[in-house]
Amino acid sequence: MSVHLVEMVPPDRRRFYVNWQSASQQAAMMSLRCAALLGYLLNKMLGTAVIGDWGWRISFFIGCSIIPVMSVLWRLLQETKEFKAHEHRPAFR
Repeated sequence: MSVHLVEMVPPDRRRFYVNWQSASQQAAMMSLRCAALLGYLLNKMLGTAVIGDWGWRISFFIGCSIIPVMSVLWRLLQETKEFKAHEHRPAFR
């Protein structure tokens, strides 16, 4: 990801954008902590038997809710000029 950022931003703004990438990693760590807290709270509120029976679906559906957001973000990304300039394109089989 850092390489993609370095390629696509103006040279005078590279550090700024790469630092944002580092900050987003910290946000990801916070989301992991929130997920762990959600699991803990679900286990405390519903109990082990309910979690094993059907309660696990709650966290599953919450996790799946990010798929549409990631699909939109993925479609908004554009290839960099440097990547498009490469003549060699690996063949996928």
